[in-house]
Amino acid sequence: MSRLTRQEVTVMLENGIDLDLSYDDLRDIRLNKLDLKGADFSNSDLGYADLSFSDLTDANFKKADLSHANFRGATIVNCNFDEANCWCTNFSSSRLKGSHFIKTNMSGANLKSADCREVNFYAADLTVANLQHADLKDSDLSDTNLTSALLAGANMRDTDLSGADMRTSILEKRNNDNCLEKADLTGATMPDGSIHE
Repeated sequence: MSRLTRQEVTVMLENGIDLDLSYDDLRDIRLNKLDLKGADFSNSDLGYADLSFSDLTDANFKKADLSHANFRGATIVNCNFDEANCWCTNFSSSRLKGSHFIKTNMSGANLKSADCREVNFYAADLTVANLQHADLKDSDLSDTNLTSALLAGANMRDTDLSGADMRTSILEKRNNDNCLEKADLTGATMPDGSIHE
């Protein structure tokens, strides 16, 4: 892995060079407020990186290490985070619509107030994740581990939660509406430990 700086990435952007940053060492790098559309960060180390308020539309983060990275307020539309390590990653107030996090470690991640509509979290680990006030409408959370997740105020209408483990997670009604309305809960383990049929 080569170690890149913000200045080197900025030069690449200014010269119209495709952002193939796969397998790069980008730990602690500040890439906030940049147009990084279509960038390839697959298999890269982005631990503690700052990508806040950047446009990452169509970017690839497959198998990247994003532990403790900051994506606050970023545009993360149609991105691939499959099998990435997003442990304690901050996605608060970001727009994740249409992205996928299949089999991704998101334990302790912060998705508070994030737009997660139509996101695929199939078999992701969202243990103790903060999903308060997140919009999860039409998302796939099937076979997802949501143990002890904070789901207060989250919109999970029309969400697939089949086979999800929600033991000890915190749920509440949102805007006087049932946050699980029309959600598929087949085989889901509810916060009280019961299995929904």
